[in-house]
Amino acid sequence: MAKLNHSSDWERAVILELIAEHQYACHIHKVKLQSIHIKLFDSETKWGQFDSSTKTISISRKLVNEHPWHVVVGIFRHEMAHQLVAEESKSDERPHGEAFQ
Repeated sequence: MAKLNHSSDWERAVILELIAEHQYACHIHKVKLQSIHIKLFDSETKWGQFDSSTKTISISRKLVNEHPWHVVVGIFRHEMAHQLVAEESKSDERPHGEAFQ
């Protein structure tokens, strides 16, 4: 991979890898999820979140910067699970409720 000199290049590369991970996980698990937006955000306490109203998975820059990639992917897949529940469930269930489990 070419050396990334600019933070926006770094973010773009991270987001492209997460898009590829989304496609790969859907393929491997044979699920059809809607296309989503992926963004990085600043947080000291939250590592990821899924917003069903905007169809966005957000991942913490701190997580990406300070943890191994497999940890980032694990958090990302956790947020994908929230997406799956949101797309398959029409109820306003708690984020880690029965359908999520």
